[in-house]
Amino acid sequence: MKKRIGIIVTNAITVNAFLLNHINVLKNKYQIDIICKDTNYIKLNSDINKIEVNMERKINLFKDIKSFFSLLKIIKINNYYLTISLTPKAGLLCAIASKLINIEKRVHYFTGQLWSNKKYFKKFFFKNIDKIISILSTNILIDSNSQRNFLINNSVVNHRKSKVLGNGSISGVDIKKFQYNDTDFYKIRNELNISKNDFVVAFIGRMNADKGVIDLINTINELNNNYCDIVLLLIGNIEKDISKKIYKLIKSNNIKLKAHTDYPEKYINASNVLCLPSYREGFGNIVIEAASCGVPSLVSNIYGLRDSFVENNTGFVFDINNKETLKQKIIFCYKNRDKLSKLSKNCREFVYNNFRNDYVSNNLLNYLDKI
Repeated sequence: MKKRIGIIVTNAITVNAFLLNHINVLKNKYQIDIICKDTNYIKLNSDINKIEVNMERKINLFKDIKSFFSLLKIIKINNYYLTISLTPKAGLLCAIASKLINIEKRVHYFTGQLWSNKKYFKKFFFKNIDKIISILSTNILIDSNSQRNFLINNSVVNHRKSKVLGNGSISGVDIKKFQYNDTDFYKIRNELNISKNDFVVAFIGRMNADKGVIDLINTINELNNNYCDIVLLLIGNIEKDISKKIYKLIKSNNIKLKAHTDYPEKYINASNVLCLPSYREGFGNIVIEAASCGVPSLVSNIYGLRDSFVENNTGFVFDINNKETLKQKIIFCYKNRDKLSKLSKNCREFVYNNFRNDYVSNNLLNYLDKI
């Protein structure tokens, strides 16, 4: 009889974005329960047990208490061999519930820190939530080496029970899905009224203040005064707190905005370079997805992102929260497309050797077998 694992995350978006291949590999050896919000949206076959718990990403004391007792009941009834949690809210509730039920193996996966660029009370509060998760978990996984060093230096995790699997990344890359083809290039550019000769900078992901998307829009607006053929492609859902500001800043047809897509590879293939000007990031999976398509990246110089590319080999780095250095890097790429073509050849090989999703998922399977 297969041992039973409970995978606890906040919502189905996380499952679909990062866990599908893991689950398909793990289910061959373990019985898997996925516990989260919006389970009907999980893109998996019916042989996986999905349990609905209404967890919210943001703090809501009444709903959080209700979610905790629902989760506590589920864990007690199923008496899991081990639990695996991702995301801060799910991590905290799972760590406390699993400890109370005395689940022997309690694994949490850190994929970035809310508090890394915060100050005062917010930093103290969210940092201590991560410390609680770490203390109550028996095993800690982290999706990049630079993030692990950051957490160790901040006394959140220790060397002994924290680990990075392989070369990092929570999920790796499906290299069959993320590969370049001309069809996407011409089709997407035609749909968005972008010339084949335009220089396209893509941002793909959830748009919030911490992602640096405001800096990027402002930079492109400035560049368009002198370079009218530089186009910014923004792909992803906009969070409410900055939506008005983003729409106000979009001043020309050179900035294309599209909501979340299940086919990011198509938009990557229509781009010359990916840009991720984040203030905080656990790893930056979109960077290696772009690299798998042969598209180099421009990324801010922060922990997490440093592990997702090789400077001057698969991409370039610029100073965090510095629009001038970002602008100069975009201009450099714009004027040196031959250099980008050379980097493009390195990108695919870098991903194939380090971040194939089958390699990453088998690393997780082997790790769980040994703990």
